[in-house]
Formats: sequence, C-alpha cells, structure tokens
Amino acid sequence: MLYFDTLLRMSLISLLLSEVACTLLSSTPQRSYQVAPQIHIVQRGDTLSKISQRYQSDMYLIARLNGLKPPYLIYPGQRLQLNQTISIVTNIPILPMGQRSIQLPKPSPQIQFPVARLPVTSVKKQIPNDINITKPTPIKLPPITQQQRCSPPIDWQWPAIGSTIEQTTMSGKRGLEIFGYIGQPIKASAAGQVIYSDNGVNGYRNLIIIQHNAAYLSAYANNRILLVKEGNYVTAGQIIAEMGTNTDRQASLHFEIRCYTKTLDPLPYLPK
Repeated sequence: MLYFDTLLRMSLISLLLSEVACTLLSSTPQRSYQVAPQIHIVQRGDTLSKISQRYQSDMYLIARLNGLKPPYLIYPGQRLQLNQTISIVTNIPILPMGQRSIQLPKPSPQIQFPVARLPVTSVKKQIPNDINITKPTPIKLPPITQQQRCSPPIDWQWPAIGSTIEQTTMSGKRGLEIFGYIGQPIKASAAGQVIYSDNGVNGYRNLIIIQHNAAYLSAYANNRILLVKEGNYVTAGQIIAEMGTNTDRQASLHFEIRCYTKTLDPLPYLPK
C-alpha cells in the first residue's frame, strides 16, 4: 500500500512540473538583437572591385557606406564597412504541452524586520588656505607640415618632357598641364601599383592612378592609349601610356600628385 501511495505522489508531482514549464514557455517574449556590420582592413594591392568580389558584395554599396566617390580611391590600413547593421527578432519555440493550465500558489508575504537607522553626520574636509594651486603651462608643439604628414617621401620623376603650366580643374583639383605631341610616351613618375586605368571619371580622359605608398598617389589623364591595367606593378620611368589631347584638342598630359586623395602642387616635388 505504501508503494502505490508513493508512486501516486510522484506522478502528481511530475504532472505539476510539466504544466508549470508549459505556462512559463508560452509567456516568453520576443527577443531582438543587432548584427554588427562586417569590416575589411585594406591591404596593399586591394581595390574596391576586388574587395566586392571577395565578399560577394556590391561595389557601389561599399562605396556609398564609406563615403567614397569615383574613382573610389582606397589606401592600406583603411577600414571599410561592407554591409549595413541588421536588426533580427527571434521567438523562443513553445513546446506542444496541451491546453491545460494551473493556478500557481500565491507567494507568502515576507516578514519585515525593523531596521535601525543611525544618525547621519556630515563631515567637511578642511583645505588649508596657504596652498597655492597653479595651472600647468601648456606645451606648444610645432605645427606638422604637409611633407611630414605625407610620409615616407617619394623620389619623383617627370612623367613627360615639355612646356608646363599649373592648372586647376573644374572640381578644384590642382595639377600640371605638360604639353608635347600626340603619341609621346608617358612614364610612371615613381614605382608603385596601378589602382585605376579606365575612362570612367568625369573630367579625366583615359585616367591612370598609381599608388606609391600609404600616403602618395599620382594621376595621369588625357592619354590616347593606356598601356597598363589595374593591379599591375610599375617601376619609376616605365612607359604606362601615350599622350592624347585635352578638351582644346592640344596634345598634353594632365598630371597630379596626391596625398591621401588631396591634390598637391606638383612643382615642389619634381626635380628642377
């Protein structure tokens, strides 16, 4: 008899626990969390098109997320966001435990014990009047010049021989206009990697851009024929294009030197 009584009690306890678990699971709220955007650190030799192919993403979406404009220049060490932040809402699954529910017993009231309150005394910290507090003298550092920010330096060469004039494009880009003859060889002004070689940038006809280090770029426009492709490594003085004509139908090369995409006056950097 004692055996059957114990077995009956165990069955009732098991049924009570299953119904409590069902009630708790059915009242579970939704949970939401955010997936952080994927980041890519630009390495030497990377281009925006290569990065988009590697991650099977849209090149123009990556450019828009990072504020890049044509010709989509990037440099080693730059952090690129590859996608947008995504919000995800999930539900915890409910076990099919049936439609039964129980009323849980109300918790018994807690016994409140009296708490003795001690008087609070205020303590004032006395500061001696004979202490002189002096402000430290700020240290003035010399301003950082453009040449110090654009490092390491480059041993530049003239990309073509001819008469020159300083020029500023319609978009405010500074550079040199070097006049010559149609078909004249255009040479790389320094060693580096070709990161752009195409005709897709407004105001730059048949443009070539070479990245020399983390800071410096050089640009060559108004070419008739492009002799190097994106991703090629070139040496200083290597022929990369043939001279074409500008908008006035004059044989010339538009040449720029850039530091972190900011155009500089090329004359102080080229040999005299």
